[in-house]
Amino acid sequence: FGRNYMEIRLRPSTIRGYRTNLEKHIYPYIGAIKVQKLTPVQINNMYQKLKEKGLSSRSIRYVHTTLHEALDYAYRLQVVSKNVSEFVTPPKVEKYQPVIYSEEEAILLLNACKGTDHEVPINLAMGLGLRRGEVFGLQWKDIDFQSNTVHICHNLVCTTGKKEIGKTKTEAGTRDLLMPQAIVDLLKKHKVKQATERLKFDGEYFDNDLVCCSSNGTPRHTGAYSRMFSEFLEKKGLKHIRFHDLRHINATLMLQYGVPAKIASERLGHSTIQTTMNIYSHVSVDMQKDSVSTFENNLFAKVAEG
Repeated sequence: FGRNYMEIRLRPSTIRGYRTNLEKHIYPYIGAIKVQKLTPVQINNMYQKLKEKGLSSRSIRYVHTTLHEALDYAYRLQVVSKNVSEFVTPPKVEKYQPVIYSEEEAILLLNACKGTDHEVPINLAMGLGLRRGEVFGLQWKDIDFQSNTVHICHNLVCTTGKKEIGKTKTEAGTRDLLMPQAIVDLLKKHKVKQATERLKFDGEYFDNDLVCCSSNGTPRHTGAYSRMFSEFLEKKGLKHIRFHDLRHINATLMLQYGVPAKIASERLGHSTIQTTMNIYSHVSVDMQKDSVSTFENNLFAKVAEG
């Protein structure tokens, strides 16, 4: 890619992902081939070798996206006569089915994390439906204790050797959320505790205004935290879930509690209601069962038998 092309059009995290794909997965297999001589067969062979190497279907599709973008850019510059990656079909990705805690299991987790370093991150993810990067990119200036609202506008992105706080993943991801009183009280308590711990560093505290950070104020590495979260669940004897599944639990419970899909979609930062309902179609089926049961027990129960 041309540097200007990438920097203008793509997020820094996307640029890093593309660069990793190019250096680790594309150049080793087809880097020596002139772009004008590249064929669909060679690309397909590369995908097969990546699969044999252990790369997941999702990762290979990401490699395909990177290659397609690069060749499309070359095509528009008239370096090549066609984008040959369009003639190659990358492997199909199986839809991930998140592990959803029941209400009882969610309560067990919230009780288990009380007083630990996991309490605030878990409550923000499960109670507000925040993404992992939104949890660890959240800053105190984004919280309004007067109105009990939080402005979600930052996202922490971690790559090898780098931690950067940028904008939310999408435009719809920037949103204002009214917080439950329990989370407001937890954050107030956490802010006091954080201010007290800061004094221990005697001027060597890195003040990034982060709500969830390392003890010295530096951003947490999201990948490392996810591993700690898994270890915490195992230690407490709780069912294994990914940290991101806490967001799925939030969404599922909202819909089960009767929160309108439009409101749930806005709180989750989805671009459309359809996105929400596609992801949580399993909840939609249960809601349909409830609505059918309601009609059966009310309207049709009152119809005289013929």
